[in-house]
Amino acid sequence: MKVYSPVAELSRDTDVMTELQDLLRSRRKFPRSEGVARNDLEAAAARFPDGTLSKVPEEALPEAIVLAVGRPSLLIRNGEFEEPELETWRQRLAPHRTTLANATPAVGRVEVSNHPDFAWLGTGWMVDERTLVTNRHVAAEFATRRGGNFVFIRNFQGTTLNPRIDFREEFGSAEEKQYAISEIRLIAENRQGAPDVAILVLKEPIDFPHLSIGRAARKGQMIAVVGYPARDSLRNPGPAMEDIFKGIYDVKRLAPGFVTEASAGMIVQHDCTTLGGNSGSPLIDVESGKVVGLHFSGRFGRSNFAVDANTLQSVLGSRRTGRGAGECAAEDERRVTVQSLADREGYNEEFLGSAHAVPLPQLSRELLADVVSVRQRGRGQERYVLDYMHFSIVMCKSRKGAFLTAVNIDGAREVGGISRVSWTPDPRISSEFQLSGRIYDQRISMDHGHLVRRLDPVWGNPTEAKKAHDDTFFLTNSLPQRHIFNAGNWLDLEDYLLIQGANRDNTKLTVFTGPVFRESDPEIRGVQVPVEFWKVAAAADSNGDLRAAGYLLSQSAFLDDLEFVPGRFRTYQVPITRIQERTGLDFGTTTNSDVLQSDESLPNGGFMHVRTLEDIRW
Repeated sequence: MKVYSPVAELSRDTDVMTELQDLLRSRRKFPRSEGVARNDLEAAAARFPDGTLSKVPEEALPEAIVLAVGRPSLLIRNGEFEEPELETWRQRLAPHRTTLANATPAVGRVEVSNHPDFAWLGTGWMVDERTLVTNRHVAAEFATRRGGNFVFIRNFQGTTLNPRIDFREEFGSAEEKQYAISEIRLIAENRQGAPDVAILVLKEPIDFPHLSIGRAARKGQMIAVVGYPARDSLRNPGPAMEDIFKGIYDVKRLAPGFVTEASAGMIVQHDCTTLGGNSGSPLIDVESGKVVGLHFSGRFGRSNFAVDANTLQSVLGSRRTGRGAGECAAEDERRVTVQSLADREGYNEEFLGSAHAVPLPQLSRELLADVVSVRQRGRGQERYVLDYMHFSIVMCKSRKGAFLTAVNIDGAREVGGISRVSWTPDPRISSEFQLSGRIYDQRISMDHGHLVRRLDPVWGNPTEAKKAHDDTFFLTNSLPQRHIFNAGNWLDLEDYLLIQGANRDNTKLTVFTGPVFRESDPEIRGVQVPVEFWKVAAAADSNGDLRAAGYLLSQSAFLDDLEFVPGRFRTYQVPITRIQERTGLDFGTTTNSDVLQSDESLPNGGFMHVRTLEDIRW
């Protein structure tokens, strides 16, 4: 995995570099540079007489100066962050001040009583009125696993450690806003490949807004890390820290910056200025105010690492039972009946307009012989279509998974902030045709891989949105996927389709998804696990024409390894006819709108290797 240096990334930040250049060339006092001699500044300025910092070698940049203002750490007072010293950052953050002010109250300092060494340990933030997210290595200071449960540790005198969180601890303020931590839902295993995450529960609910987890982070996305940086002279240079923090540590700060890498499985890299006390800090998207990562590690002047949003969603989905990411929640936690699902109308073929009907793919005779029939209300003549809120599924008997899913997405009417529920069987078909149990086990890193993405059908009025969300947690909508696949490239593509797939005037999108079932698929714990998945997306473009595109993704590189090997995973955009050949499905007239209709004009039989999302044709 490539590590991105904050200094190297900053050298490509044209606006900041230009302003720094002007300051270095001027005789004005350089912001926060009291610890750096004037002749050092002049020597640095002489290194780039052509007026640009972008051509300067990384090692030539005055790190303590550049990071002090180029990636500042801003004090928060009375819920508001202080003005940055660079005009560039003042302009960047000004449009988002209200959004960030609404987000920062949900971030607090994790403190502990009776600890032999520490009074406080790191940062945490609320994902609902009682659920607190922080790092595993923070929670491990006061709690541990004992048997099947987590318990609070006793110190050498036999006194139990008492953790709490304080949502104030601002500079110049003695006000406290403390809540006791009463329960540990999850501390992720301390092993390579496991996310540095812990889920804690407050004794009493908070009386202020919490944070929501957003979509997967994007490289270049502007973010802010909110937390409590502590003096860390063992790992970080003292003069540089003093230039940035001016001797003020252990209080709430906001550090703006950018995502520098977001395609390495469950890890996000960023260049915000952080110190040790930032462990557990949220990476907040400045536009939406939603969390796109959980900071867990970094070194000043080098790089910072965070757990990505999709991994957080996966872990939080298991918090009700205290299970780890990838484990199957108890199937009886959510009570559903055939009658409770009677109002589901399912996938709408004319969702994009009557002139742009996108019919459900038709099954071949061979597939129809292996289809699961629906008890009671199957749709029309197709008694095998399971209808949910805004999406539908067709199930396979022999593989106990979906042949296909079909979802209508309306980005303009999206509803957020709905908490995950447990996975449960659909009562309308026999449970023998729905996978559960040992295949979803964190020890082999297998996730419940959503086929219809959890967020895609969640739109409309609040009642519809809640039903749609919960419907995505039926076992019919899940197939085993290795976590690094489920939370990585697969969701990158889904984000692209949702954000870029529809034009600005029409945010509606239709997506079909499914596996490629092969006899050669490997068997894991008695279950044949598909190694390829496909998607077909359709939307009306700005000219009113229907456009469609097909994609193939493979997790074959992951089924024999637990560790991620960069570069082994491949994504392809392919003609929809190629997906038909692989699956036995017929997409009918949708193929006429395929942006890759002409096989002859494409190399490799029409298989386009997608290395980055910019490679996608739409």
